[in-house]
Amino acid sequence: MNITLDIALVILGIVLLNLGANWLVDGASNIAVNLGVRPLLVGLTVVALGTSAPEFVVSLVAVITKDMDGMSIGNIVGSNIANIGLILGVSAVMVPLAVDRKIIKRDLVILAIVTLLLIGIAGNDSVTRREGALLLFGGVLFFTDMLRRARKEHRNNPQNDKVRKRVWAKNIFLVVFGLAVLIGSSNWLIVDHSIPIMAWLGVSDTVIGLTIIAIGTSLPELAASVASIAKGHFEIGVGNVIGSNIINTLIVLGGVASIREINASMNIQLAVQFFMTLMLYPLFKLSGPAQRFVGGFLLTAYIVFIVWSFF
Repeated sequence: MNITLDIALVILGIVLLNLGANWLVDGASNIAVNLGVRPLLVGLTVVALGTSAPEFVVSLVAVITKDMDGMSIGNIVGSNIANIGLILGVSAVMVPLAVDRKIIKRDLVILAIVTLLLIGIAGNDSVTRREGALLLFGGVLFFTDMLRRARKEHRNNPQNDKVRKRVWAKNIFLVVFGLAVLIGSSNWLIVDHSIPIMAWLGVSDTVIGLTIIAIGTSLPELAASVASIAKGHFEIGVGNVIGSNIINTLIVLGGVASIREINASMNIQLAVQFFMTLMLYPLFKLSGPAQRFVGGFLLTAYIVFIVWSFF
């Protein structure tokens, strides 16, 4: 097949991937709002889970049907790096991220612990099925804690539960249809047509996963975060990034590795992800021009990382 057609189909796949993710996020977010869940918790769970769906589908298809472990874990780690360096970097440069530090302090600690756990597990160039199950169990604990917090806040801030059935049906349809588009575009367009592009470029599947695929599957997070921050919904945007990184590690990697062991070297990339995670502390500790500077630094560091990945 002509390489130009392969590139066009991958681009089409990324477009459909993002459309599907946006439909999924819109429907799930509306359902969560109707239930009276706080914006930060919506970002940490519902929106983050929806925007992490592309990473899960691409990583699962890559490792199960195509036997490309490097693309699978590279997509996950690369997306985590992009979420911080690209998304929060761009967002902080656009506008100061006015988020209550007390609100996200706990979630930043959880993210740091999850990142260290990932380094400990994947640092030996493999993630076994047992380790995948451990990560997946951590994901269950995370969502259990989020559900407990949501219930507590719902009791303190009850909402009107009378929502029209037509509204519920529309939002459920958006979730189901969005998920179907995600699965189809990931399998038949992105992964299938990335293989000849890799051969044409002469680079490994790990590099493709860390760069092209990771950026493509991070676009839903970028769109959701930038849109929410531009509208002043800072908690949703920031929560989306933090939650996505936690879910990518615990649910996406854990779920894929639980099905089949993943073998790929990611030591340098894991170090970059850890560094990016540490930079979240000064990003939210500072404010005004200082925060914009940190955001610009994160964005620059991400660009350098992408350029380095191809050499």
